[in-house]
This record gives sequence, C-alpha cells and structure tokens, in this order.
Amino acid sequence: MNKRVLGMSFIAAIVALFAWAGSASAANDADHDGLTRAQERIVGTNPNKADTDGDRILDGNEDKDRDHLTNKREFRIHTSPLRPDSDRDALKDGREVALGADPLDDDTDDDGLEDGDDTGDSSPTDEDSDDDGVDDGDEDSDDDGLDDEDEDEVCGCDDHDEDTDDDGEEDGDEDEDEDDIDNEDEDDDEEEEDDDDEDGDDDGTEDEDEDDEEECEGDEIVDPDGSVTCGEDDPEDEFECDGDEIVNPDGSVTCGEDDPGDEAECEGDEIVDENGNVTCEENDDGLAA
Repeated sequence: MNKRVLGMSFIAAIVALFAWAGSASAANDADHDGLTRAQERIVGTNPNKADTDGDRILDGNEDKDRDHLTNKREFRIHTSPLRPDSDRDALKDGREVALGADPLDDDTDDDGLEDGDDTGDSSPTDEDSDDDGVDDGDEDSDDDGLDDEDEDEVCGCDDHDEDTDDDGEEDGDEDEDEDDIDNEDEDDDEEEEDDDDEDGDDDGTEDEDEDDEEECEGDEIVDPDGSVTCGEDDPEDEFECDGDEIVNPDGSVTCGEDDPGDEAECEGDEIVDENGNVTCEENDDGLAA
C-alpha cells in the first residue's frame, strides 16, 4: 500500500473519530469552554474546568498542536487537534486553511504535487499556476530532466535544486535505484515495457499467437484455467485391424488375431482342435501343408 493510500486511510479514521466526538450537544460542555466532554478527553483537558492550564485561555481556544487552528475549530472542520499536519503533506493545517487548500487532502488541486510542495512558485489550489497549459506537477522547475512530481517519487529530490545532493550530477541523470536507468527515464522505460510486452501472461507465447497455439487433431480438453490440451485422436482412426477389434474397458482398441479360418490353408486334411485352432495333416507324400 503506498504512502498516499495510507495517509488517506489515516485521515478517514481521524475524521470519523472527531465527527463522533463533536456529535454531542452543548449540554455535554459542562464547563462552557467550547469543547464537549468527549473532545476534552481527546485533547487531554479537564471537562469540568474551562481553563485547564490556568493561562486565561479557554480550553476550546487553545491550540494544542500549534498549527494555528484552535482546538474547537479543529473539531469543527474534522482536522486533528493533536497533529499539526492532518493530511501529512508538509503543510500545517492552519496554513492550508489560510491558503484555501484542503487540510484533509494532500493534493488539493490534483496536479500531482502534494500541497506542501505546491507553494512558492505554484499554488496548492491551482493545478496550472503559471497558466502555461502544463500542470504544476508536470513542470520541470529546476531543468534537471525530472518533472516536479517525479522529483519526490523517484528520488526524493528537491524540485527547485537541479543537483540535490551536490555531487556534480543533475538529479535527472542520477540512477537512484541502480537499475542502469537514469531517473529521468524511469517513467518512459515503464511505459515502453508495457507497450512492448507481447507476452502479457509471461508464458513464453506471444499474445497474438495464443489462439493459434493449440491445434488438436483429436479431442480438445479445456482445463479449469481455460487452457486447451489435446486428447488422443479417435481410437477408430488409430487402429486398423486386419482381424477382430477388441474394445477395452477404458475405450482403447486392440486387435485380435485374424480369423483362424483364414490363417490355415491346408492342402491336405484340416484338423480343428477343441480351441478352434486348425492344423494341417501331412500330405500323402509326407510333406506338411
């Protein structure tokens, strides 16, 4: 599971918790500090004392996580009063609210840049901040061959520094994962692999030949996985017996002996024994037939 999915799952859990905590009525705010009993338990204040720490600021107006949002406002908009950056996008909740960004969405404008990386030259609320027809994430702000979006994903680089590690080699020319592919070519290489993959299921047969692979002369047997194997040809075609055909219990055919009457051609007398076999008597001249 990637970082973005994990982050969104965490945010969903926080929203559900704080929505539940804020669902209580004002009657549950015994000390009238702007927080319900459930909310006070979450932030660790005394539900029976309006100013738990005695600093002359009501508990609801405190800013426990120092993100420039009060506790009671955090509960109202479902951000975390315990975490200054609820969506983990490197931009504090209060700053996001001030910029008009969503403190519960790490990429408010869906431009490929997390809101924390989408400040300065760009805006977290405008996918194309410079109106040049290119989304901010697809720009290459430092001209190092890597799109700004890829700077973080591919190498964790700074999209405003062409040589983040100061090793004399631009970030795009580095090979972060040591796979002999430059960082700037990683995405292109993945796309080419998909386009050039003529054997989608890696079974050694190109996709276009899959249907032609099995050409059975006999019966076709379709396996549970959809593959086809060939059964034996029709037994009637396999055996051409001169004599009798014997069909075995498994359906296979074997040949019996030829008709004994055709085997023995005696010039003299024929003797048929009790098994039906024929033998020939010697001729009068003493020669066997």
